[in-house]
Amino acid sequence: KSQTHVGLSGRLSATQIKLVSGTGNSSPAGELLSFESLNLQLKDTRPMARQINLESIELVKPELNLVRGKSGLMNWQTLGRPVTASAKLGTQSVSEKTAFNADGVRVNDQNDSNASSWVVDVASIKLQGGLVHWADNALQKPSQLDLSALNLSINALRWPFVKPAMLEGNVLLDQASLNFSGNATDAQAALTAQLADLPLSVGAAYLAQHIKPNLNGMLTAELGMTWQAERGPDAPTALLLQIPNLSLDKLTLSQEGSGKATPAGKATLASIQRLQLAQVEVDVPRQTV
Repeated sequence: KSQTHVGLSGRLSATQIKLVSGTGNSSPAGELLSFESLNLQLKDTRPMARQINLESIELVKPELNLVRGKSGLMNWQTLGRPVTASAKLGTQSVSEKTAFNADGVRVNDQNDSNASSWVVDVASIKLQGGLVHWADNALQKPSQLDLSALNLSINALRWPFVKPAMLEGNVLLDQASLNFSGNATDAQAALTAQLADLPLSVGAAYLAQHIKPNLNGMLTAELGMTWQAERGPDAPTALLLQIPNLSLDKLTLSQEGSGKATPAGKATLASIQRLQLAQVEVDVPRQTV
């Protein structure tokens, strides 16, 4: 018998989209996500054959609101439904259900019922001019932080993964530049990043939980991360953080009181012109440095 083939191509656009929470626990009106425009360029997409082939996805000026409430829950977590007992019984661990090859690509069992699932190919994904608002109300002193001018590009993305997708991007963290690049699948990732001139005052609310005097200074660092998902009982999850170079400049500990005062009117307890670390590795699962 001859089979019916349906192919789609062309351009699909959406503008001025907003996702709003009904609980009102986010930004004004409970807005969670918005973007100026979303553009999809379809290339030989065949829905009846479960194949999606996209030339490009372009997301312009997305704005994301992340809020952690006093209970510690994120605003996005409240959107999901609790997992039912029946759903829990149907779950399997990664090692029981899935295997990965040396390239971090998922290898499904031949009898996997998902063998005929959807295949998605995207040649290029671009995110331009993104903005992320972070608000943490779980701290003793609530903290707010913005990530602005976020640009991200991802190339050669295919699901299920046959090879790692390449990514690179940059963002401003309180006017400090952060550039990053790397590759990733759903089972492994390798990323590098460069951070320049980040004031420690950005994390003052978090530092205050561990350090009573005020800690100030400027952070510059080269960073790396490699992650490997669990592949079995003899190959647990691996997460290695690498710091080729890190420097803290003009470090000061200060507090209200008498003594040599800073321009902000606080007394300097101690200061270091520069503290530098080199070739640091942190094995997170093994808790070693």
